[in-house]
This record gives sequence, C-alpha cells and structure tokens, in this order.
Amino acid sequence: MLYMKRLLQATFLFGIIWLTIKNYDAKVNLDLFGKQVEDSSVIVIIFFSIFTGVLTATFFATLREFKNSREFRVISRENKRMKKEVELASKDILLLKGNLEKVTLEKESFGSEIKALKEVLSYPEKRDEKIVTGHVQKFLD
Repeated sequence: MLYMKRLLQATFLFGIIWLTIKNYDAKVNLDLFGKQVEDSSVIVIIFFSIFTGVLTATFFATLREFKNSREFRVISRENKRMKKEVELASKDILLLKGNLEKVTLEKESFGSEIKALKEVLSYPEKRDEKIVTGHVQKFLD
C-alpha cells in the first residue's frame, strides 16, 4: 500500500512538472471571489492551488492529531486508574486467600475435636470426667 501511495505521488508530481513545462507561457483570466485577475500564469495558479491544498490538509491533520492526543491522555489516565484498582484487588485476594487458609485449618482442627467429643459421648460407660472436661476445655479455647 505504501508503494502504491508513493507511486501515485510521483505520478502527480511528474504531471505537475510536465504541465509547468508545457504551459510556461500560457496566460489565463481568473475570476477569484468576484475579482478579475487578468493575464495570470497557469504555473502560478497550479502552485497556488497545490499550496492551498497542502495548507488545508495540514490543518485537518493537525486537528485529527490533537483529537487523538486528547483521547490518548484520557485513555492513559483510565488505564492508570484501572491498574491501581487491579493491584488493590489482587492484594485483597491475597489477604482473603490467607484468611481462607486459616479458616480451613481451624475447621479441620474443630472437626477433629468434634469427632473426639462424639466418641467420648457415644460411650457413656467409658466416660471419664477428666477426658470430657479436657476436650470441652480445648473446644472452648
């Protein structure tokens, strides 16, 4: 695509050069915004037209670039804000993971204590008050 663009530009440039050479002595009468310009050179008109086109294209390209830079700043700020939110969320997740591990360990220890208490309570004739109170005391701690 770049080669096609460059080829088109080169063709346009050679066309302008050819017109300049062919119409070097040509003169025209030009009506410009209601004013009559007599005996103007075709070369001057062509170059003035090209210059006006370049200025117009530059103006609109500058406007587009300004708009893109504003959008980039807004998106960049949004990106920084979201990055901070993700970092905070990941820290929260790590804290919750640590708390979950603690709860899991406590659950397992409570589960073993409950099993021991159920075993003690299931055999009323083998109950020893010291064992029961010891298990209950561990459970309450």
